Amino acid sequence: MTLRRRTLIYLTLLLVGMIAILFVALQRITITSFEAVEREQITRHGASIRQELLDMLDATFDRLRDWSSWTELYRFVSDGILDGEFAEENFTTDVLDYLDLTFMLVLDSEGAAYRWEPQVDSTDFAELLRAALTEAPSHPLYEAIRRQEADSFFGIFQEIPILFAVRPILTSDDRGPSVGTLVWGRVLDAATAAQMSAARQISIRFTAQQDQAGEAASAAAEQWLTMTDAHIYAHAWLPAQGGSFQVQVQESRDIMQQARLSHLQFTMALLLFGVVLISGTLFVIDRLMLARIKRLSDAVKTIGGADAPSSILVEGDDELSNLTRALNATLLDVSASRRALEALNQQLEERVAQRTREVEAQDAQLRAIVDTMGEGLAYIVDGDIQIVNPALADMVGVSAQELLGKPFRLLTPTMEMTVTQILLKTDRYETTLLRRDGSQVEVAITATPIQMGDARRRRVIIARDITQEKAMKRQRDYFFARASHELRTPLSNIMTRLYLLERNPEQGARHLDVLNKVSHHMLNLVNDLLLVSRLEAGLALNRQPLDLRQTIQEVVDVQRSEAELKQLSLVLTLPQEPLRVHADATRMAQAFTNIVRNAILYTDAGGTIEVSANLDAGTPELVAVTVHDTGIGIDARHLPHLFEAFYRVTEGGVGAGLGLYITHEIVQLHGGEIAVASAPGVGTTFTIRLTHHPLPSVEVVG
Repeated sequence: MTLRRRTLIYLTLLLVGMIAILFVALQRITITSFEAVEREQITRHGASIRQELLDMLDATFDRLRDWSSWTELYRFVSDGILDGEFAEENFTTDVLDYLDLTFMLVLDSEGAAYRWEPQVDSTDFAELLRAALTEAPSHPLYEAIRRQEADSFFGIFQEIPILFAVRPILTSDDRGPSVGTLVWGRVLDAATAAQMSAARQISIRFTAQQDQAGEAASAAAEQWLTMTDAHIYAHAWLPAQGGSFQVQVQESRDIMQQARLSHLQFTMALLLFGVVLISGTLFVIDRLMLARIKRLSDAVKTIGGADAPSSILVEGDDELSNLTRALNATLLDVSASRRALEALNQQLEERVAQRTREVEAQDAQLRAIVDTMGEGLAYIVDGDIQIVNPALADMVGVSAQELLGKPFRLLTPTMEMTVTQILLKTDRYETTLLRRDGSQVEVAITATPIQMGDARRRRVIIARDITQEKAMKRQRDYFFARASHELRTPLSNIMTRLYLLERNPEQGARHLDVLNKVSHHMLNLVNDLLLVSRLEAGLALNRQPLDLRQTIQEVVDVQRSEAELKQLSLVLTLPQEPLRVHADATRMAQAFTNIVRNAILYTDAGGTIEVSANLDAGTPELVAVTVHDTGIGIDARHLPHLFEAFYRVTEGGVGAGLGLYITHEIVQLHGGEIAVASAPGVGTTFTIRLTHHPLPSVEVVG
């Protein structure tokens, strides 16, 4: 929040506070004073009305006592004459008006009565009172009338307050026994209240309460006040026979309304004056202080920036001017420091950029080395993978992104986490891990801890896939075991024949013939073993353009004598056109020889062996060589293993089980393929397919 805004807020709050204080103070002084005046005035009016009624009561009694017609009334009541000339002269409207009465009632000692009153509101109070005196003599009002004692009082009759004056009927000098009672009555009705209100310019109202509660209320409080926004009321209780009645005086609060209006007008004027005062004060403060302070503040904000001013205008010769001069000196220092800092920053940025390029180059080299490593690599911190190369991700069958930030674990096909022993061991060891697809991979682990001086555990894990190495080792062990077994048998035969030759020299020719055959068999076996070893090590082929017909012809010619010895028909079918391939003639002859010899070996006498070669019918760019025999055939369960080393269909079979393996490897080295189809009792068909390499056509011109 800016200083200017804060100043405006503080001044506004000050104004509001002052106005609120003045408002409350004026209200307490003026409004409260006016209310006190109102209360005092209405109280005085209420007391005045109450006193006037009491004086009216006394005055009526005095008039009754001083009435000049007591002797005539006594005589007429004594004579039993209650009408006639006396009544016409004394019981008239003029007399009632003169005496300020509403009715008169004369009661003789026998209960007879003469009443007179003008008919006001169709109510005959005298008759009603006479009847009530006869019917309910126990009522306090009636008892007070019948006591025949001189008295005046207020009474409640027909729920209307009435002023009563009562005196026994005696002569003017108060002699003689009482012959009756004279009752004067003045009804305090709305007309009486209106008459009294007009005289005082206030509103007066009489309310009667004809029970004991009214008497208790009149005894508890003679007068109290109530008020509304428009009027103020004074209430006074007057005791009465048969109850009590309340005198209510009402005045309008015009003075209070005018006071409130004046108070509001004064408050608005004060508020307007405060706004003008604050505006003027703020204008002066702004011109003398705030605007200059804002310029200083804006200049301070730009210190150190590119748009910072070189100096600030100095106005006047006061504290702010001194501050401006000090700030100008600071701006000069800051400008010089900024130029030096910019130069230093430029040098630092160049050094950082150069170092960043070096680090990025090193990082790129390191990343390239890690990504191109054939072994899997992972950098682990507290068990979580922070760096991983693609080789390790491929090894466990998941993406590298999936492994980052996760514990060094491998996913099983059911997506359950399988904890490996990588973090639980040190140095080098081998283990078997599960890939996501459920396959197993054998790895050699090298776990190297890294210490950085803190409590975190860091390791570099290098995993090398040794699945093929394990398989080759198992195959080599199997190869050596079978080779040893195959060599042991002919060696045993040689040792046996030498023993027999020594014991029976006369059969030497036969034993030497067997030794010769066994020696040739051992030589062939050793040659096969050497060839298998060379094939596994990567046999070098002497590939040259070759007409495959010639090679097949030579193989068949060599094997024909063997076929004739077993009384087999060896049939060769070759095309007229050359079957040119790019191959090693010696190795291909060895492959064809192995297949033809197997056919001769497992075909009974009278059978047929058919050897054919031609361009493949389905794929003309291939040369297909087929050897079909009508021999014993091979069960289907042996076909998937037929080209494995040392695999033989029967344990007692002839040979070491290397011929078809050697043939398969030679064909594979030439980029070809070999297939077999066979069924027991039907025969067997071997098919070798090689890529056809025809001579380029030569166009003769001329």
